[in-house]
Amino acid sequence: MVKKSGNDGFVEEEPLTFSPSQSRRLLGFYYEDSRLPSPAGGVFQILRVKSEDNGSGVLILECGSSSLRYVLKVPKAKRAEKRDIQAEAKKGGELWCPRHSLQPLNRVADKYVCRKCGVTYATSK
Repeated sequence: MVKKSGNDGFVEEEPLTFSPSQSRRLLGFYYEDSRLPSPAGGVFQILRVKSEDNGSGVLILECGSSSLRYVLKVPKAKRAEKRDIQAEAKKGGELWCPRHSLQPLNRVADKYVCRKCGVTYATSK
């Protein structure tokens, strides 16, 4: 999708989004650390991972064959995931992302965030 802004002719392209079924399929591949297949026949490269204010994550992807950019939204942590991380934090153990294998959680300010998916799992007190 292309959007024009202003009279100077500046054109800004907005990333495309996925259908819910495509998102679930791609997230499954992503959590398994597999290659992410693109609808254009290539594979996606991850350009950026960021956290949202509501605790969810966002991946900015670019297709290797068509150079189209897509946004993949990662759902926020479920209550059970948050509860397990909080319990492990109270024990003083190492905190790991429940969705990725062998991915430690990073402390960002007062939150524990997975740097691979951008999801916030717990807050420290």
